[in-house]
Amino acid sequence: MKGSADSPRNLVAVGAIATASIVGFVSIVSAPLNASLTRTRATLDALTSGQRNSPQLHHAEALTQRARALDAWVGEQSGADQSTQYQRLLMLAERLDVRVERIDPVPPRRGSDADVMTYGFTLDAMGSYEHVARLIEGVESELGAATVARFSLTPAGRTNRGDSVRVTLETSHVQLKPTETVARAGGTQ
Repeated sequence: MKGSADSPRNLVAVGAIATASIVGFVSIVSAPLNASLTRTRATLDALTSGQRNSPQLHHAEALTQRARALDAWVGEQSGADQSTQYQRLLMLAERLDVRVERIDPVPPRRGSDADVMTYGFTLDAMGSYEHVARLIEGVESELGAATVARFSLTPAGRTNRGDSVRVTLETSHVQLKPTETVARAGGTQ
């Protein structure tokens, strides 16, 4: 039975040929698939990287930061009652070397929105023109939701520090008292 088809030598040869055929077929088919997979992964990485650097993501982050800043400002204005602002106004004048001669509170009143309370002060003070001008600017830039409603200046004459002016200043301040619903929507509680 030499040369029979069932001999171990023939079986090994047929097995080797089959294995080589399978390996050749797999390599022929898998090479383009591997190249395609590599390109797909590169595209996915580029898209993912683009999402991290996308203008929309930067805008969303900027809006989140602004919302946090607004929430902090609302929190500050909610706690800025008349006695707190009175003290802050006096400290501002003292820091700017403006001598307060009289300060009268304007009674608080509710705004058209129930969450808003307004109040103010009438202030008579004296100092150099430059210091008084800084006080007027400081009311609006350092005291939160505050404005100078009116002011008038008159010469006060010469002092040991130079020319002085008298100022009558009316301020207007806003205190927010957000309702529970508004506070929750803004993220504060």
